[in-house]
Amino acid sequence: MLAKPFQFSLSLLFIIVTFVAVVTASATFLPSVYYTEGGVGAGLVVMLFCLFVIVASICMCFRRLRIATFVITLVACGLFIYHQSSLNERLEQLKVEVARIIAYVDAFKAAHNEFPRDLSRYEYQQPELQTYIAYGPPGAKGYKSYHIVYQPTGTYQGIGHWYFGDRGYWFEDD
Repeated sequence: MLAKPFQFSLSLLFIIVTFVAVVTASATFLPSVYYTEGGVGAGLVVMLFCLFVIVASICMCFRRLRIATFVITLVACGLFIYHQSSLNERLEQLKVEVARIIAYVDAFKAAHNEFPRDLSRYEYQQPELQTYIAYGPPGAKGYKSYHIVYQPTGTYQGIGHWYFGDRGYWFEDD
């Protein structure tokens, strides 16, 4: 018995176009992973994403796996887009909050002729961001100037966005 020849259908076209659109939308977030997860984390995410796309593309070629692959791709890419867009939004909010902290620290220095020891007197515009920001006065950890480190994941091991009172902004990625 001969195998059925390939038949094109609108449902197949819908699945393929949606699959490509979702994968492409997810891929647009890959560059921002560097700023939220660091170089090693971003490399790992890109590698896993490419592996996922290759495996999913192969599975899409098999009729029995097509719908399951399509659903898994929608869910996985949707979760990735949501997670990364949340981190990107938090990073933007942190940048605004850190700029306000810098203004507070500089005003405190001008008024009291010394830097604050901590941020206990600082009133956060967005208090939920407090756990993602760490402040150190001059002399803390051997730094000559005050410093602020912030990271949208809340994890400072190896990566972080920094502000130094004497040098400005810095990004450390692993």
